[in-house]
Amino acid sequence: MLSVCIPVFNEEESLERIVNEVRAQSLWHESGEREMIIGLNGCTDKSAEISYKLAREDPCIKVLELEMKGKNHALNEMVKISRAKDFENIFFLDADIILEKGVLKKLDNALKRSPPEMAIASATARPFEEKFGRFALHRRYLLEKGMASIQNYVHGRCYAMPRSEAVKVAFPKNQKIFDDAFLTCLYWGRFKVLNSALVRYRVPNYRDWLVQMARRRINIQQLYHGYPELRRPLTRWLVASRQLKMQHAGKSVREKLGGKFPAFIESISDPLIYIKMRSSMRNSNDSWPKIRSTKMKPR
Repeated sequence: MLSVCIPVFNEEESLERIVNEVRAQSLWHESGEREMIIGLNGCTDKSAEISYKLAREDPCIKVLELEMKGKNHALNEMVKISRAKDFENIFFLDADIILEKGVLKKLDNALKRSPPEMAIASATARPFEEKFGRFALHRRYLLEKGMASIQNYVHGRCYAMPRSEAVKVAFPKNQKIFDDAFLTCLYWGRFKVLNSALVRYRVPNYRDWLVQMARRRINIQQLYHGYPELRRPLTRWLVASRQLKMQHAGKSVREKLGGKFPAFIESISDPLIYIKMRSSMRNSNDSWPKIRSTKMKPR
């Protein structure tokens, strides 16, 4: 049984595309039994309408509609209804990515050959034709191959794990704790990032990048205080990430581009992120509002 889970919150622009990209995967065609679970969580756009249309066209697609917002909640519920057996793998994908050919098969093979407990696809920015400043404002997007070759963390865009592991994971009820940060700490030293399995995402604009960084810092704070048992792997991950970025991505925007404008951007980013943190903490909702600039444009 091939089981693919896609949590969805207002993804009307990219939902049908990612479903078709999954159905184009070689592993999908090779699997006798297969299912794709679309986990709608608090959608207010046309995502539900699109999901049910796709499910009518393909009996392998199941729609799980949840009133509560939050990716963590959707992940927990999708695992519960997955028909994968304990020794079979469940694949988790974001809707707003581009899935390269053969990704699912590579993750599946990695878990079968020398099984880590989780296999993660590499993720890198897709070079959309848009304003240069979107790429110039943050150094990690200036690397020739994105961060794909130096990732040391679980990102939630595309990963797989045996169902026997997935059922053990209780994603936080606190939706401000990111699923990828939680998994990185929970499985520290027990996951593998595959550089040969690639997914692509869209880079945020500068304003939304500040929001992302503010949310990330709040996420780390809440993870640290809410899960004392994960403090050690959290600390190790943060230290390792800092060392890795200094080693591989250490050339700043100023060094990459030259000129005074990038240096100015670097100098003001930290205080702006702090301001965003203060305003974000006043958000009483349990889940974060949607960031729009990372949404994939229809191709």
